[in-house]
Amino acid sequence: MTEVGRLRMWVVPTLTTLLLASAGCGTTAPAPSGGGPKGTASGSPGTTPALPSPSALPPASPRTAPLALEACGEVTHNQDGSAGPALCPDGSPSLATDHYLRSLEPALAILHVAPDANLEDVETAMCADKTFAHMTNPGEESAYRLMAAEQGWRFGDEPVTWLAKQPC
Repeated sequence: MTEVGRLRMWVVPTLTTLLLASAGCGTTAPAPSGGGPKGTASGSPGTTPALPSPSALPPASPRTAPLALEACGEVTHNQDGSAGPALCPDGSPSLATDHYLRSLEPALAILHVAPDANLEDVETAMCADKTFAHMTNPGEESAYRLMAAEQGWRFGDEPVTWLAKQPC
C-alpha cells in the first residue's frame, strides 16, 4: 500500500469521528492558534481549546450569591394577593412561600427567570405574570422578593416601582 493510501485509511475515519462528535455538540470551537501545549502539536489529542480572555466575556449581571431556601414558618395569604413572608428573618428565601408560589396555576414566569437575568428579563416576566396569571402588584412583589433572594439578583426596588407604573 502506498503512503497516500495508508494516510487516507487513518485520516478519513478520524475526520469522520471528529465531525460526528462536533455535530452532536451543536457548536464547534475554532482551533487554538499558535500550537498546543509544550510537547504536543496543535490539534492533536490532549490539547485543550483556548478559553476567551476575561475581557472578551460579557459583563456579569448585578447579582450576589443565591441563597438556599429556609424553613422559617408558615406562609400567610393576604387579601391583596401577596404571600409571605417572602424572606426569613435572616434574609434567606422562605421555603413555605416558595412552595406556595410554585403551586399556583398558571405557573408564574418570575419563578423561571435565570440567575444571570438582566433587569429587562425580570420586568418582562413580572408583566407576563400580571397579564396571564392575573397576579396583583403586591402578589408579584412577593414573588419578586423571593426570587431576588433565591437567584441573587440585586436590582433593588426598581422592578417593583416599574411594575406599579406599568400597564402591562
